[in-house]
Amino acid sequence: MEEVYQDVTIEKISRADTNHKTGQKLFTKKGNPYHRVGLLLAGEEEWRNGVDFDNATEDWKKGDVVKVKRYEEEWNGKMYKKFDLPKKPNKFEVMEQSLNDLAARVHKLEQKINPTNDVKNDGSGGEATRDWPEMGEGEGEL
Repeated sequence: MEEVYQDVTIEKISRADTNHKTGQKLFTKKGNPYHRVGLLLAGEEEWRNGVDFDNATEDWKKGDVVKVKRYEEEWNGKMYKKFDLPKKPNKFEVMEQSLNDLAARVHKLEQKINPTNDVKNDGSGGEATRDWPEMGEGEGEL
């Protein structure tokens, strides 16, 4: 099932990087710091809670429109309103997107240089070849 993230408006926000009972900094089991985040969203009467591992909520304030996934979760027989932040793409996804963007740019440039698109590639992994028109005597000289 695809996760649905929606644009929502913040009415109030609370962020904490410490345990409210002990005052100790919050860390995951692997030792990474994180923030507990509470959001009161426009049109809702109850706070939603979530966690922020990447400081994505650091600059959020009242009135901001942000993208979150809203859901409810049962714990000890009680339903709690929660939210998730969109996942940051991993390094390989970022590199793949960059390569796709570069390939599209190269393709556009090739189309501008030679709009008839006579670039050939035999699939052997070697360089693509181009059929250039024959030049008459004196053509192509600088």
